[in-house]
Amino acid sequence: MKHKINKIIINVIIVFILLLVGAVALYFPVIRKKTDRQYNVSINRIKHEIQRYENQYRQPCRSTDEFSNGALADFVTCYTYLGNSMSDDEINKRLSAEDGNVFVYKGRYGYYSVEYLREKDDNRYVLYVIIAVISFAFAVCMCVLYYIKRTIIQPFDGLVELPYQLAKGNLAMPVIQVKSKLFKKYIWGMDMLRDNIEESNRRQLELIREKKVLLLSLAHDLKTPLSVIKLYSSALKKNLYKTEEKRQQVAEGIEKNVNEIETYISQITTASNEEFIDFQFENGMFYLREVFDYLEDYYTEKMRITMIDFKICRYPDILVFGNIDRTIEVLQNIIENAIKYGDGKKIWIECNEDSEGVCISICNTGCDMAENEMPHMFDSFFRGSNVGKRPGSGLGLYICRKLMLKMEGQCMARLDKDSEDKVIKIDVILHK
Repeated sequence: MKHKINKIIINVIIVFILLLVGAVALYFPVIRKKTDRQYNVSINRIKHEIQRYENQYRQPCRSTDEFSNGALADFVTCYTYLGNSMSDDEINKRLSAEDGNVFVYKGRYGYYSVEYLREKDDNRYVLYVIIAVISFAFAVCMCVLYYIKRTIIQPFDGLVELPYQLAKGNLAMPVIQVKSKLFKKYIWGMDMLRDNIEESNRRQLELIREKKVLLLSLAHDLKTPLSVIKLYSSALKKNLYKTEEKRQQVAEGIEKNVNEIETYISQITTASNEEFIDFQFENGMFYLREVFDYLEDYYTEKMRITMIDFKICRYPDILVFGNIDRTIEVLQNIIENAIKYGDGKKIWIECNEDSEGVCISICNTGCDMAENEMPHMFDSFFRGSNVGKRPGSGLGLYICRKLMLKMEGQCMARLDKDSEDKVIKIDVILHK
């Protein structure tokens, strides 16, 4: 990224130089041609005045005072009558002595030397304006590019490696702190992501260790009653117990050990059914508008591209209880399910408020789920018969319900039987 911005800066400098050279190259030939044309007109008028005077008075015109147009005198700095005869060498010598601001005219009654003054080019300011505009545009471009390079490109180059390292499992890589305020939230988020991944890995390892210890302990505890039952069964098989009283005691012993085994099996079953996803977050109060603003910004363009009719109906801007990030996660999960399993025609969000809270309903058309499967929608690893070959884990709605329960809310599903479009509504209930 840094090399690309350097190339852009070099290209801007090259374009600036080319523009300056082009402006100068185009300006001077045009202005010089225009200026030379103006002076040629004035010189021709002087020659005309000399001819007029000689024809009228039959003698040389010795001064510009004799000109009928007095304005020409301002153009002439030195006017000299040179006599009737001059050699070519004398004429060339006079012409070369005045840096080109002189001409020699041969009239009817002799030679005339006219020195004139070239005034400063009044049109030169146009070139200065062009150069100033180009320079200003160049300065602005360079300042913008320099700002982008220092505040965006360079800090981003220092952060671009972090996601790759986190994906590889390198959680020890430090987050580079940059002064740019533009990446403040990004850096904070990446640092939080790394901490969450590290904490999640730690909790997962602890959970695995605890369950492994539990299973080993239960397996060890099972050996004792099983050994006793085995001994009793072997003794009964060999008919070692002769009296009915003794056999009754053996039967009671077997029953006791069987009950003990059932207790251990119950513990194993309970351990296997414990929550395998640990949700940790803090609840508080937040405005519902913040949630819907985020959803509208995120999904409006996405739905337009996929040509799904997406609409957020009117909602109350009230304070609700929960966690704003987790609430957005729940609603996003449900909307993504609607995109994946709906018919791609219409998705809309409704809100209904009462004295205790608000019910947010995510609705979509084209639900083919069987009605008898509806009660299991929020079970872990459950996938309906309508999923086909579409990928998924069956945990999305399960996580949604668990998150809502953590926020003292609820998540439910219902079919709109009166609709011809097979509408399903997922209700998310938040309390005030």
